[in-house]
Amino acid sequence: MTKELTKDEKYWQVLEFLDKKVQDKELDEKLLVNFKEMIRDNKYVSTYIRALKLKMTDLKSFDDFIRKMDKHEISKQFEDVVDFQIRDILDSTWSVKQGIDPIVVTHNIIENAMRREGKICDFRDTANPDKKFGRCQSDRHNELVEDDISLSDEDQKIFNKINEEDGYESACEKFIDKFNPKQELCLTLYSDDDTSKYNDDSAEYVCQKCVDDANENAECEVSCDME
Repeated sequence: MTKELTKDEKYWQVLEFLDKKVQDKELDEKLLVNFKEMIRDNKYVSTYIRALKLKMTDLKSFDDFIRKMDKHEISKQFEDVVDFQIRDILDSTWSVKQGIDPIVVTHNIIENAMRREGKICDFRDTANPDKKFGRCQSDRHNELVEDDISLSDEDQKIFNKINEEDGYESACEKFIDKFNPKQELCLTLYSDDDTSKYNDDSAEYVCQKCVDDANENAECEVSCDME
């Protein structure tokens, strides 16, 4: 008996199928990236709304919210804290605001949901493929792999001459198949300092050595949209 797939399993199965079509040269990669961007943005908004729905399970009316906020203000118990997302949606602060216009509440819900559009929470949600085959794109690659490269005496002389006349990068380019051979590469994204989110337009594909270096020396912090 065939197991019924969940919605998420169906979602990722379709994307895997399309990725395979790109690998087989049956589908243009740019078209797939554009498609993933569209469905990702829709998925973020719907994910945000579903998450909010779960948090509001025990709130059947605004009176329920008022009672929870009363307890929130006087209790020191963690379980009595009203989720910030709910307080933000209902345009409340640490004080209870009675008589809120339901139309205002509705507009707040829509506005907060639409802020999720285009945001990246983690690598699963990028429109770019996780892996690619090619040469490492990291600016630091040659520097990181230098100690692992073994050149013959004759090649070393050629390397030294080019390095002296045209610079280090030109010398590495001459022996690119040794310094930067084609291999499976991993997706890396850089963060936007203003938003603390990953920037999907900064996709770079790098080798495992450069991934390890980036993980070890990363200084940026990226916040999770759905926490």
